[in-house]
Amino acid sequence: MLNVQLISQEKILLKAEAGEVLLPTTMGQMGVLPGHRAVVVELAPGEVELKSGLGGETTSSFVVTGGVAEVKEGNTLLILAHAAEPAEEIHEERAREAMERAQKILHEEVIQDEVKFAEASAALERSLARLRVAHKHRSRRGTTPLSTL
Repeated sequence: MLNVQLISQEKILLKAEAGEVLLPTTMGQMGVLPGHRAVVVELAPGEVELKSGLGGETTSSFVVTGGVAEVKEGNTLLILAHAAEPAEEIHEERAREAMERAQKILHEEVIQDEVKFAEASAALERSLARLRVAHKHRSRRGTTPLSTL
């Protein structure tokens, strides 16, 4: 089993064991199993999933907005996220409002300031990641899926 810690800038969100962990990296999704070689990867906004084993049931799910993950010798995975929240705690309406604000900035304003454009693009990416994770987990619970994603 992997010893997993998920830490945001605000608090320790998780200390648990998992048979497999799926990470959203800047190079695509990465799976980590016990015995994985030591590596450090940059996280992209998306879902971190802890599973009971290879292809097993998801035991925990979190949305992260970026950060780094380090696989260490001895089956340890340390995830340092800029921000993170459990999938079941995502407030969809706030995420949708953030998405709409970012889209408005990107579509309605002529952005001459590269920093403002980058900030709006990053905000859009973060809110879309939160909505995708919320939609996925709401669908698993059998409630009505989001129609606009």
